Amino acid sequence: MKSLPKEYKLLREIGRSLNDFLSSANTPVEIRSTELYEVVSRIPMIKSEFPTNRLFNQFLRKQHQEGRLSSYVVYRVDTTNKDFYQWHFRKKPDSE
Repeated sequence: MKSLPKEYKLLREIGRSLNDFLSSANTPVEIRSTELYEVVSRIPMIKSEFPTNRLFNQFLRKQHQEGRLSSYVVYRVDTTNKDFYQWHFRKKPDSE
C-alpha cells in the first residue's frame, strides 16, 4: 500500500491543527491565513516545509486551485484580486 503524498499529509495536519485551535475556548469563529500560519507553524513538519507565510499562502492557493483544500478545511476565499487572495478559515462542523 502506498503512503499518502506529502501534500495530503500537510493538508491533513493543517486541518487537524485548525480544528483543534478553533475548538479551544475564547477563539474566534473565523481566522485569516496569517493567523492560521501562526498556529500551524508550531508543527516542525509544517515549519520546515513553509518557513515563511508567503510559501504557506502559495501552497494554500495551489491546493485551492487543484480542488484539494476543501476536503481538509472549511474556508472561503475572495479571489477578486488575483495577486492577493483573502482567506477565511472556520472549524469543521462536529458532525464530520
